[in-house]
Amino acid sequence: MHAIRVAIVLLGITSPLAAQKLKIDTPLPDLEAAAQRDSTDPIALYNLGIGYMSKKQWSDADRALRSSLRIDPQFARAQLALAVVREVDEDRFKKIKGDSARRADLEETRRYYQRAFLLDPFVDLKVMALLWRVTGNSMLADGFKAFVEGRYDESYRLMGGVINDVTRKEPRDSAGEALLWIHALSAVQVKQYLAAEEDLQALMRITGARPQNDSLVGVPLESNEYRYMLAALKQQTGNHADAAELYQQVLEHDVSNFMAHVQLARMYEGQKMWPQAVAERRRAVETNPDDASLLTDLGVALGRSGDFESAATTLREAAAANPRDARPLFWLGIAELQLKRYAEAKEAFTRYLAVAPSRHAQQIAVAKEKLAQIQ
Repeated sequence: MHAIRVAIVLLGITSPLAAQKLKIDTPLPDLEAAAQRDSTDPIALYNLGIGYMSKKQWSDADRALRSSLRIDPQFARAQLALAVVREVDEDRFKKIKGDSARRADLEETRRYYQRAFLLDPFVDLKVMALLWRVTGNSMLADGFKAFVEGRYDESYRLMGGVINDVTRKEPRDSAGEALLWIHALSAVQVKQYLAAEEDLQALMRITGARPQNDSLVGVPLESNEYRYMLAALKQQTGNHADAAELYQQVLEHDVSNFMAHVQLARMYEGQKMWPQAVAERRRAVETNPDDASLLTDLGVALGRSGDFESAATTLREAAAANPRDARPLFWLGIAELQLKRYAEAKEAFTRYLAVAPSRHAQQIAVAKEKLAQIQ
């Protein structure tokens, strides 16, 4: 069971029955037409997936969301939505025969949740409203209902009130993991960063004191995951020194956390520290070699550092690894122009225009301009 679902069970205020409906503003036929027009746009495919979810067309939603993620594996909202689809599609789960197959299926669903929070520790959670119906008439129930409905300001206020009532003269840690975590997520959404930081530090203390072999059922996250969230919060508020130190600690505890390298690279790029940024981008690729989008990010960083030859090589590799992703082709064209290889630049821009989604309007205009200059 995933962290959020476990936390909610611990709060004891929800039922999986008669969960909320997902509301969309755009008619489903319009979403289908947009996805057909822009079949290489991960956002159009994600929107279509959400549209299918709103109609409880789970297999169609699964297909659309997977298509979105094949183009952009770092799309956190699509990872989360796919996890939710897999949980609510009871007919799909019933078709799986045997305990081992069902355990494997649950583990795969858990990985989608993990990826979503790894990619964006504060990903928008409204899609998870499909999972629960909130029961009871208490401040806690009202606070959680506001949380799953995306009314984060109200959730932050109400959950904070519950924490104050629970702890009183006791340390904040005594509020428990589930309550502190949901309060932290709400706090971030309403930019109450100091409160979120206080919650995350308490969560790190609680989980850090837990025996490593503790098999307690119902623990939302482990200490290193809270550490990663705290690092992301520090980064978001501009405290890059503390964020970098925390990301390094995350990697000391878990060398497979490729997103810690990505986040470090983003901070170095913001400070134009290109050698450090490129090194972290390389480490991210080495840690997660199956994600071609990381190659694209490395290629862009190499180009921005002035190493256009290495950039072009890397971007060609990224384009070959994921032909549906238009991004590497655009940046490959830019790199080839810088190297004065005009025929190669022309080929890259032409290929880009053939697959670029309409949402790339500015880059499409640039590519057309560059092609006109070459010709």
